[in-house]
Amino acid sequence: MSRKGFTLIELLVVIAIIAILAAILFPVFAQAKEAAKKTSNLSNEKQLGTACMTYMTDTDDRFPRAMTQRPDGTLRWNTIHPIPYNWKKGSGDVWTTSDVQRENAGYWANALQPYTKNWGIYDGTQFNSVKNAADAADFLSYNVPAQSGHFTFNGVLHTISSSELVQVSKCPLFWSGNGKAAMMGRAISNPTLRCDGPATGTNTECRFNAGGYPMAGATGGAAWFWAADPAYPSVPAYVFARGMNFTYTDTNAKFKRLFEPTGTANLSTDYYSTPFAQIYDNGTPYTMWFCYSSGATQAYPCFFRPDNPN
Repeated sequence: MSRKGFTLIELLVVIAIIAILAAILFPVFAQAKEAAKKTSNLSNEKQLGTACMTYMTDTDDRFPRAMTQRPDGTLRWNTIHPIPYNWKKGSGDVWTTSDVQRENAGYWANALQPYTKNWGIYDGTQFNSVKNAADAADFLSYNVPAQSGHFTFNGVLHTISSSELVQVSKCPLFWSGNGKAAMMGRAISNPTLRCDGPATGTNTECRFNAGGYPMAGATGGAAWFWAADPAYPSVPAYVFARGMNFTYTDTNAKFKRLFEPTGTANLSTDYYSTPFAQIYDNGTPYTMWFCYSSGATQAYPCFFRPDNPN
């Protein structure tokens, strides 16, 4: 009985065939994995939108708070709020006092939790969670586990009624305002109203005002945040396939391809249909279009305005 093994040439041919098949299949597997994450992200975001609509049936049809208010009347309009509201335990932190925790319980992310029953949907699809340096000690000892916040709330909708919307299918409610990142133990509103006016008399009220500032004494209409500061790693806006998911105020959730630059000097002029006017070549956005209403004295981000005419 004779035995014959593989020759070196035959082995090399087999290895070459396997390598070719792997080169063909691996990108397909990666695309399938990306598509699955995109679908999961969209599902989570839509659930958040549905929870918000349910919440509004209990609040006289008003959107949740995009910021909290201090006892002196000033508003935390440019602050990232802890989620859950009571997770921090460290002594000396303002967020650990009972009064501030009670205020923070009304913040959009915390206010919607009884309706979502699931903190996991705030995370999107297991994005890298960035930790705030100020929270370092609290991650070692806490009341309840900190949660990861990826989705951001359109803060221009702060406490207004849905009856003030011009087109519910065009006004964003939630979106990936942190790009491909999430914040551990924190959530933000993005964009947010510029509620920096003096806290005296009736000036403590702050809400979208198509004809002027959101509150008396304010120095601007709205502001937006992105991790594009040189002190932080750049975070691309292209969350999935050169775009990201959005949920609108009618709870319609869908993927939107973003403006792609051909150079940093180029601008998107699709004012009301895209969140960013300019994006760096690496995908990090650095400009938004701000639009004025007729006769108005202050502008708000075009894409996020509740009176978006597009």
